[in-house]
Formats: sequence, structure tokens, C-alpha cells
Amino acid sequence: MKKHQIWRVGEVGTEFFNGLLNDYLSRIGSSQDPKRFMRRNRLLESTENSEKVNVGCALLFDSDPDEVLSTKASIKILRMKTTSDQYKREQLHSHEKLSDPLESLVKKTEERILQHMQDAAFEIDGVKFEVSYPTEAVHEVLVNAFLHRDYSIADEIQITIFDNRIEIKSPGRLPGGVTKDNILNAHFARNPNLVRLINKLPKPLNHDLGEGLDTAFRAMNRAGLVYPDILQTENSVIVTLLHKKAASYEEIIMDYLKSNEWITNKIARSLTGEGSENKVKNALQGLRRKGLIAPEDPNASRFSYRYRKV
Repeated sequence: MKKHQIWRVGEVGTEFFNGLLNDYLSRIGSSQDPKRFMRRNRLLESTENSEKVNVGCALLFDSDPDEVLSTKASIKILRMKTTSDQYKREQLHSHEKLSDPLESLVKKTEERILQHMQDAAFEIDGVKFEVSYPTEAVHEVLVNAFLHRDYSIADEIQITIFDNRIEIKSPGRLPGGVTKDNILNAHFARNPNLVRLINKLPKPLNHDLGEGLDTAFRAMNRAGLVYPDILQTENSVIVTLLHKKAASYEEIIMDYLKSNEWITNKIARSLTGEGSENKVKNALQGLRRKGLIAPEDPNASRFSYRYRKV
């Protein structure tokens, strides 16, 4: 952690020598004196007259880091009842803020995301679409946001759960030489001490450096979904898990018609997760040229075509 990121509350207090820290020492099998452990593991910052715990220490061992840090260590979770990018205030179904020591905060946040995912569905032309994502992918993207965010930026991690996607926004740009293109192969940690201490645990939240997002990508692939989308803005990184099938649009359309009488462009867009009407129209027309589907009413407007399997 950066040296200027110092816990604002006085000298090191006895609260850090009990509870969470002792539990941590017990779990890693260490019999070190707590204060010695903190010094050796770069969890203290020395000032002229005292020692203060740094951000990493507060994140791991304070019962409510958000209360004592000059930065923000909490999580904001929004549930939006829409699939649109241009959402309105009335589509905000719920919002909450969570704050806890890092390890339990990750677990609580993951539980809340999975709870919200249970009602993630949307309906088009009377057809209901259930939405789900691999829990392994959700976990890895979430842990990555916690461990590699920039804690010098006083902002929360924000998770927005839409009907057809999950966006995890983490403060700070990609660290070091990491880019969208090399993110699965680059090995760079913004908060190496925090990563190392978490990784000491018998069942750590995180994988080895560089493996977390790779695991998320593989999990999405196994589920037949497209890879996570990564967007870097001026002061944040947004990772989006999309309810978008990785199979070709033609395969998805024909698979749907195995158990349904007809399909429309609108339904096909929801199945594939494709926002472009023209791209789906091209797929439907391609299947029509091959003689695999035909419009229910050839004289209908092209915007209301219902296609049946031939």
C-alpha cells in the first residue's frame, strides 16, 4: 500500500491484537507476537512519536474499515430492473452499501449478488428469459476488484446488477503495464502486500497472481457465454459479465425453434444478447435463404416477422 494512505486514528491500539488478527494468526499457524507480525509484514507506518496501521492492515483486521480510513473501503450494490444502457431512476429496484473486514466483505457481497441473480429475468413478446452466470466467474471478478483496486481513490467498488448483465466497477485504472489485451498474461499487483497476506490463508479468496481473471474467462466459456467485457475509463475499470451466448446466432435461433413454434428478431436479440437489430436480421435472413426457416406471414411488416422452422 502507498505510504501516505495511513489510518487516521491515533496509535496502534489493542483492538488489533485481538479478534480478527488473532484469528488470522491462528489460521496461518503463526505463534508470532501480533505487533511483531504487523511490523514484519509491513502493516505499520512509523511516525515521529507513534506507529499507525496502514490501509492494508485496516482492510484486513478492522471491524469496519470504512469508518476509520480516509479512503472508501465499502461496496455499493445496485439492482436495476432493466436491460437498457439508458436506464431511469424508477428502474432502480434496490440499493445497499456493505462494509466489513475485507475477507468477510467479499463473501457477503458474493452472497448478495447471487441472491439478486435468482430474480434476474426479463420478458419479451410473452417469452420469459432466465439469466444466470457461473458463480466461479462472479467470485473471481469480484476478488480481483477488491485486491487490485486503487485505494488512494476515495470511491467505492460499485456493482450494478441488470436483468441481462452484471457490471463490477473498480476505482483506479489498470496497474503497471497491464492492458485489456494482455490482462490474462500480465503479472502485476497494485497492492502486493494485501495479495500476499490473503494468499497465506489455508483457503485464500484469491488465486495466484494472474490466474483469477483467467479462471473467470474459462468459467464463462464453459457456460457457453461470451468472455467478460473489460472497459477502462478515466478513473476506473468496469468488468461486465454478459448474458450473451458464445454460439453463433444461427445455432442459437435453430436451437430455440426445436422447442418453440416461432421466433422474432426481438426474441433472437434477447437470446443472443446482441443489441444490433441488423446483425440478428442478417442471421435470420441467412437461415431463410438456406430454407431452414420461413416467415409465418410473408406479407407482414419486416419488423413484425415471426419465423417458423421449415
